[in-house]
Amino acid sequence: MNDFEQRVRDLMAARNKVEAIRLVREATGLGLAEAKAALEQWESGGPLPRPKSGTAAPGGVAISDLPPEVTALARQGKTIEAIKLLREQRSLGLKEAKDLVDQVPLDPGAKRSGCAALVLAAVGLGGALLYS
Repeated sequence: MNDFEQRVRDLMAARNKVEAIRLVREATGLGLAEAKAALEQWESGGPLPRPKSGTAAPGGVAISDLPPEVTALARQGKTIEAIKLLREQRSLGLKEAKDLVDQVPLDPGAKRSGCAALVLAAVGLGGALLYS
């Protein structure tokens, strides 16, 4: 039994399923629903998912392995659309898909859409209002 499996076993023995799911998510890159399902399958006698290696991107997907449509959307700055498409195609969690899409370099002149862009715009606007 490896360290990962022992830690999951200890958390489950302590009736701390939430922390066990968190550990499975962090170690494997699975989304919330997938990690919960994997843990429930393990409780029924199935194997635990293997922890990801340090060289893989979130969810075990390399940036170079992203679908071309996702990469194209991400390069254009259409972050939300790229994340949605990636989640549909690869069954990734929201955080994992966002982390991957955020690593795709933008085309020159493109700006990222989504919450981060709105927050940055609001902060910039707020700063301009403070100093005017």
